[in-house]
This record gives sequence, structure tokens and C-alpha cells, in this order.
Amino acid sequence: DKPNIVKGLGSRYFDSEGVKTDELKLVDQGILKHYLVDTYNGKKLNLKSNGRSGGTSNLFFEKGSISYKNLLKLNSRTLYITETIGHGSNLVTGDYSVGFQISNGNLKLGFVHSQKSRFIDLISGFDISENFYMGLNAQFANYKDGELNGRIDDSYTSLSIYPQITSSETFSWGMRLEYISFGDFTDDKINVISPTLTANFQIDDLTIKPELRLDSSNQDLFINNNVSPTGTLSSFVLGAVYKF
Repeated sequence: DKPNIVKGLGSRYFDSEGVKTDELKLVDQGILKHYLVDTYNGKKLNLKSNGRSGGTSNLFFEKGSISYKNLLKLNSRTLYITETIGHGSNLVTGDYSVGFQISNGNLKLGFVHSQKSRFIDLISGFDISENFYMGLNAQFANYKDGELNGRIDDSYTSLSIYPQITSSETFSWGMRLEYISFGDFTDDKINVISPTLTANFQIDDLTIKPELRLDSSNQDLFINNNVSPTGTLSSFVLGAVYKF
């Protein structure tokens, strides 16, 4: 927290209590070193005020020397926060929500929970060989908020595998095989199987990406060309990306 940045939005010489505000390193090498202390809380903690009445001034993170991938591998147990929403709780109703993501190398586990919703997301992948990669993604969601219309069901479970093969420097292809089950684990639940085949053709700075997808369900979830319900659906997409 650096209060002496020239023209900084939070720059100041002293805090709202008149205490001088100096530069303060809150976290050093991943270890919490200091708290934001004013005179009132300083007496409770038996600490001297560091001029933080009213909060931080110009709070920022210094650029480190470790890459993102190596940073996640530094510890076997890592808490990786990707996003925070609101305050996490409603003081009037008592409703709360909490979420986290744990990463360990190629393994990522995300979790969000509240009184009305729960979402679990597992992502992993392995290099079977230099040219062959196998990815895995499993999800479980249960939304009981009743606030989103148009859903097939309030809950679903999905499992996906996606092998990727690099045949040459200019050509690679991959498949995503996804199984989705909507609803609780009952006999009348809705099941969908969706294989997707994708290729990448590299021509200098141009990448051509054709994609073929087939969807199959045990119930008529889709609409065919005659605007009639059907249990199958196929689609083909051709994309192109040019790097300038």
C-alpha cells in the first residue's frame, strides 16, 4: 500500500485520524506481514496505528519473477481465487454464497455453494505423449433459485473427455465427447451425448478451424428443419483466425 504515488487516486500524507501514512508492505513472499491498523483497533491488538484509518490508499501488486504455471506448482495445496461476487452474504435474510478453486498442477477443482445453488467443476489433463493430450472435465450443478427460466432442469451432471492430437506443425485435430444428464438420478431423466470433432489447419498466419457436432438425446429436445421436435441434431461450423 503506497500512499505517496504522485497523483494517485488514494495518495495522502495522513489518514482520517491525522496519523502519518507511510508505505506499507502488507504481503511479502506470500506471507502476511502487516494489518491495516487505526488507533482504535491498534489499542485492541496492542499495535501502533500505521495510518490506515479509512482503509488502504493505493493498493497494488508488484510484478513477480515467477510464471503463472510455476506459481501454481509451488505448493501441493493451493487456493486459487478466480472471482468474487458481492459481499458473500445478505445480512437481512442470512443468505450466503461461497466459492473457491483448488489447483494442483494440471488438476483444477472449482466449487460454489449457497442455500439455493451448488456448482462443482473438475478440470484435468495429461500429456500421454509429445503429440497426444487427453483432457477431462466433470461438472455437477444444482440450481434451486427458481430465477432462471428456459432451463431443461434445475440440475445436471456432465462428463467430458477431449483427446487432442498434433499430427504436424500445420495440422492438429481433437474430439470432445460429452455426456450430460439433466435432473436427479431417476429413470425418466434426460440424457444427451454430444461428440464434437474439430481440426486446425495452419497456413502461415491463417488458421482454418472446421467443426462437426452431433447431439443425441433420449427425448425430443431439438427442432429439425421442418420445425418438428427431434432427438438428434447435427451442425457444421467453419471458422478462420488470422494473426496480424
